[in-house]
Amino acid sequence: MRIPALALCVALLTVSCGSLKGEFAMRKAPDDTYRKIHGSPEFTMDEEIQWVYSIAAVRSPGTVGVLLMKKEIVWVEVSHRNESVNPQNRVVYGIISGLPEGHYRLVLNNINKGRMIDELYFSVYAP
Repeated sequence: MRIPALALCVALLTVSCGSLKGEFAMRKAPDDTYRKIHGSPEFTMDEEIQWVYSIAAVRSPGTVGVLLMKKEIVWVEVSHRNESVNPQNRVVYGIISGLPEGHYRLVLNNINKGRMIDELYFSVYAP
């Protein structure tokens, strides 16, 4: 009985150690520093928001897919791009600007492993 339980624990640790986890932070134009995101932020349509996702640890070079979606009847793709990460460059940057009013979802995917890294929901409203 102990061998299967031990094998399961080792398998779960192996899977979790290979994941790219981190946290989102944002800043508005006059700010000098990024602030960590808690909850679902809201922005006006005329604001330009710089966002960053800092990955805690990257063991080997890889590719992060950045997908922005807008909520319509279903989630609709607004934009997508790929970013390279490695042990020396563990940060993904982006800008939120010029979006119409609505609810949005920013999704980061580990392209190499086909897994979602993280997601951020936010809203844009008219000033």
